[in-house]
Amino acid sequence: YNTRRKLLKKRIVVSVIEILLACLVIVAMLFGTFYVSRKIDQRFFTGKSYIYLYPEEDNTPISVSLSDDTVYASEDPYPTFSHESTWNVKGDHDGFIECNGEYYNKLGRKVEGFDWKWDFRKGYCVSKEETYSFIYKSLKQLGVNDFEAREFLHDLPWMDRSPYNVISFQSDIYQDHVKLKTEPESDTVNRIFMVWYPSKKKINIEPQKLATLKRKDFDVLELGYTETEKWMCVFSKEDRFYPRPFLSFHPEIRKIMDNIRK
Repeated sequence: YNTRRKLLKKRIVVSVIEILLACLVIVAMLFGTFYVSRKIDQRFFTGKSYIYLYPEEDNTPISVSLSDDTVYASEDPYPTFSHESTWNVKGDHDGFIECNGEYYNKLGRKVEGFDWKWDFRKGYCVSKEETYSFIYKSLKQLGVNDFEAREFLHDLPWMDRSPYNVISFQSDIYQDHVKLKTEPESDTVNRIFMVWYPSKKKINIEPQKLATLKRKDFDVLELGYTETEKWMCVFSKEDRFYPRPFLSFHPEIRKIMDNIRK
């Protein structure tokens, strides 16, 4: 009888220890997820998007609406939205915009896109010394004018943390997530969205072909960018993408999750 009691106590103690250890692991994983997510938020919530309007006539009333699947869709608009994700402005042929009695040369907002599946099967690997000149030349090749290109470069964060930057223009993916509508409808809408991640070494990547945009009559141009990380991208059709919450896990934990799913 005493032996059974001792054995039972031992099992109870072991069970309690196992439960406590399991709780500690869960708490640690939750804390790690929250902490890394915050770090990702702080680092990658640097994306921005700017919209230029060129109506055919001066003082043209224009409504510009955005709808997307990000949680920060209306974060820090520039100028402030007239109502839900919409600007009601008056545009001039030279690009000046009047909103609430103030004049601007563009509309803008922050972009949160680190949950999106960035496709880096094509792009460019550029040294940090040549990054800004490369971006300028690429924008000019796309049909962006000198003023727009220089404003874009001026707004970019520092891109010299690593010896190389891997750059890709992901306009199609961006447009899949973010819809843009103008009233009246513009004759041309060109949306350019650049994504990059820093790299410690030069990588081989198939060059991306950049086609010159058509810009005429009532023209709308959107220029945007965001930074990402290599492990948040796909490089082939077989690559697996990890949206949140798996984004927040360490790569080794993601391997464990893969094995569990298998």
